[in-house]
Amino acid sequence: MFVTALLISACTGAPGASPSLAPSASPSPPPGTAPGTPTPEASPRHGVQGLVADLLDAGATAEVSGSFDGQPLAFEGLVVCVNGKDVRVYSYGTQEEAVAVAARIDPRDPSNMGTSIVEWDGWPQFWQRDRILVLYLGNDQATRDTLKQLLGEPFAVGQPQPQRLPGAC
Repeated sequence: MFVTALLISACTGAPGASPSLAPSASPSPPPGTAPGTPTPEASPRHGVQGLVADLLDAGATAEVSGSFDGQPLAFEGLVVCVNGKDVRVYSYGTQEEAVAVAARIDPRDPSNMGTSIVEWDGWPQFWQRDRILVLYLGNDQATRDTLKQLLGEPFAVGQPQPQRLPGAC
């Protein structure tokens, strides 16, 4: 009976403790990465929460601050507030899905998405990491530098346009 109680307490953790994002080591680059594409050191954390955790570890302030209509890239996207700047994140069920959607985005003109044309409000810059696509529409150099530090160079960059709409942060 003591052994059972010990196992239960080890699995549930201390009362009031929140679960941690325990990274699992991954010695190889994530599957689905295009051959010859330089990638930053892969984070063992995945998805939107992994991105937020990595941003926090890099010294940025970061939190999910809302959602938005993700069409034509996804049903819904999440806004991550990074140092007071909006960063849009599209999440997919698998990395393969994210890679397939990223392949539809023209690297030199992200407004061209195969059969869809999008008018971005700002300067579109796209990154793909594991099962998410990250879109930054701003022109804040510190935010771009932080994203490049974590995600490498964007795979698609459009022409800078003035931002007309206020952000969610």
